[in-house]
Amino acid sequence: MDQWSTGSVLSWVILAVVSSAGIAYWALFWRTPKSQRRAWWIDHSALVRWGFLDVLIVAFVWLSSQVLAVFLLNRMAGIDPEGPLSDFQHTVLIGLTSLLQLAVVIGGFAWLVARYRHRWSEFGLTVRQLPEGVRQGLIAFAMWMPVVWLVQLVLVLFIEYEHPTLQKLQESPSLPVLGAVWFSAVLVAPIVEELLFRGLLQGWFQRIRRESLSDPDSLIVGARDIDIESGELGNKQKSNRPVHVWAIVFTAVLFGLAHPAQGPAPYSLFVLSLGLGYLYQRTGSLLACIFVHMLLNAITMLIHTVDVFF
Repeated sequence: MDQWSTGSVLSWVILAVVSSAGIAYWALFWRTPKSQRRAWWIDHSALVRWGFLDVLIVAFVWLSSQVLAVFLLNRMAGIDPEGPLSDFQHTVLIGLTSLLQLAVVIGGFAWLVARYRHRWSEFGLTVRQLPEGVRQGLIAFAMWMPVVWLVQLVLVLFIEYEHPTLQKLQESPSLPVLGAVWFSAVLVAPIVEELLFRGLLQGWFQRIRRESLSDPDSLIVGARDIDIESGELGNKQKSNRPVHVWAIVFTAVLFGLAHPAQGPAPYSLFVLSLGLGYLYQRTGSLLACIFVHMLLNAITMLIHTVDVFF
């Protein structure tokens, strides 16, 4: 990284730290009643019923959607993703792949919610919970993102950042490709990845507790017959449950590994995932996690857009 870009990134990080401190103070201490500040961090995460096989099925279908997108483009439009692509072909490839992934993951998550008789409110995914999810996400973003950016700043001094799509955009700037990348990175990726990693995967990891090991079948095939209002899954409202540290760490490791060939990104994304995992466990709101993820990707894309076009 050259001197100009290092100084530019450092300036962005300093600005982010100062701005985030003000936003966090305003949102958490000025806009939140004193009696509710501690309750904001009580464990509200849903105790899900699905098993490991359900996780594998949704993950397999998600990965298959990427292969399906390539197949459809090759057969219907004659686009070879391995060969040179025009701006139009690249736009179509990004757009179709993103739409298929979004449909598959939302459909898979909805299938599990219906199959195991969950409520969407358990995951903070109702319209009524949107304002609170945005507020929680804003607070978490202000508190945690400076840490993520500082880690990224240190790493890029030693490891060159790489991203195939952003490199393609930098080599041949194009408004259609830029629009497709914004759609994929800012809208689709946060929804898909938070449903998969926080809702689906971390939700299942949190079921692995000492008492759950006595019934390994339910961990593998799910627990459809357990009533959410009673028994093992009925202690959601207890505020004294310990933090599921290993569930957050395991999810963060897999989240980082899911972003290979991007230079230092897997390491900084591991740190990001730790914060998102804790946020989800404390608030039970996937909307809050999605908002943080969207805001981060939007800022990243804004920096790259300015760098490419201006």
